[in-house]
Amino acid sequence: RAFAQLDRLRREKPNASLIAIEGMVLFSSNKTAEWLQSQPEERRRELFRSTLHGAESHRHLYRQRCEEIRQHQQQQMKQREARRAEKESQELQARQGLSDEIGRVGFWSSPDIVAAKLSALLTVSSKVAALKTQSASTLGGESGSAFSGQ
Repeated sequence: RAFAQLDRLRREKPNASLIAIEGMVLFSSNKTAEWLQSQPEERRRELFRSTLHGAESHRHLYRQRCEEIRQHQQQQMKQREARRAEKESQELQARQGLSDEIGRVGFWSSPDIVAAKLSALLTVSSKVAALKTQSASTLGGESGSAFSGQ
């Protein structure tokens, strides 16, 4: 209901500030008019006087809060951007390391080359590392892998 009022008032009063529209919605939702009518005349004058004098401080607090929200959103956006840049940097380093490793051991494009290269390696761990490098290069988009049957 409050959002419907907000939408209607935004259409009817396009130049009204959000804080003014919020005040209108709250005024009608909280039945402020009925409450004011139930107050004595002197109390109503006092309330209106304090409202007029406090309006500028309320607007200042509203602007300050909006600025805090905007700064918080910008900070979160910068943090997301930094995380994304860090992730891209790590992926680039991983690809560079893979490229360096492929440059060191060479790209094995046929089963005969795989068998020859594996027989030249002495330890099981070096053979496993070489196979992982070849597999990673194949998964990275290289064509003609021994693992794809080509």
